[in-house]
Amino acid sequence: DQLVSMMHELPDTDELLRKAGVDQEVYREILQDSHVMGDVRQIYSSLLGFKYEVQPGDDSKVAMLAQELCQSIFKTRPHRTMRWKDLFWSVGKTPLTGRRVHALNWQEIEGKLIPAQIRDIEARKYGFNYDGELLIKSMEIPEGEVAPDMRFLVTRHMSEATNPYGLAILSTCFWPWMFKNGGLKFFVRFVERFGQPFPIGKYPEGTTDEQIDTLVESLAKLVKDAVAAVPDNNSIELLESKTSGQLPQERLILLMNREMSKAITSQTAASELTEGSGSRAASQTHKDRTDQNAKADRELVEDTMNQLFEFMTIVNFGEHVPSPLFTYVDKKQINKEDVEVIKEAASLVPVRKEDI
Repeated sequence: DQLVSMMHELPDTDELLRKAGVDQEVYREILQDSHVMGDVRQIYSSLLGFKYEVQPGDDSKVAMLAQELCQSIFKTRPHRTMRWKDLFWSVGKTPLTGRRVHALNWQEIEGKLIPAQIRDIEARKYGFNYDGELLIKSMEIPEGEVAPDMRFLVTRHMSEATNPYGLAILSTCFWPWMFKNGGLKFFVRFVERFGQPFPIGKYPEGTTDEQIDTLVESLAKLVKDAVAAVPDNNSIELLESKTSGQLPQERLILLMNREMSKAITSQTAASELTEGSGSRAASQTHKDRTDQNAKADRELVEDTMNQLFEFMTIVNFGEHVPSPLFTYVDKKQINKEDVEVIKEAASLVPVRKEDI
């Protein structure tokens, strides 16, 4: 049974995409939606707007050497076509797609093994078996084989034993995106049809077909050029379509936008006006929720980078050396906390300059 679980790929558990007859390629189309991209840019900026640092595993000499080695990789690019910010984002968008896998190409430099290249691989080139192990597919082995140790970085969002593929946020956006596109198509058709007055030409009885055709041509020019010449024995009326409130198509589009925002950022106040959105308490709640999500997304990047640092420490210094830690640091938050501590201390006892 163990051999079977190692060799057989577990099908992707994303029932929504499977029932819709599409694969992860549809995520690229969803990302091209202007509303979705606006929310994704918020995630992008919240990730790359933070500084990071590499801390030693402990204060031992060998741990300091491991920190120095891991710190040195940031002096070069992770891949010839990518910057480190690009790699961080490649890992950081894991919640959107459910999982991300990056291949490591090791190279010996000055007696140390360094990941000379780190690149993401396409979803069709890997899978997971029933034990949750990564399977790498190739032309020679299309069913996939268990990935070798320390050759790949695996990042997953909300994965579990029964679903090693993780949960993709963009999967939950699929139907709202589809409904929005359908509503938008009918909304555009409505605007084209009723967005301007509808000219009606009246002609007296006995008018010949040739005269009617001339009148129709004049009306067509009126729609196109806003001016037309018609015989004086004809009359023209402009029939205007009167509507009140939001159209059903417009309400559908706004509702689907809100649904996608809920999935991507867990809030809608910043993207759509909702009832009660002017409440300061509600706005703060939305902000806190967004900050919490951003922190969780950064932790995925931290975990992946720490996985890389662990590999580098093991192959260069051994398994018993504590690996360095990659952490994001919110300098603004730290400064604010420091100020609050100093203010509170100053209210109790005098604070000297050298104490700060």
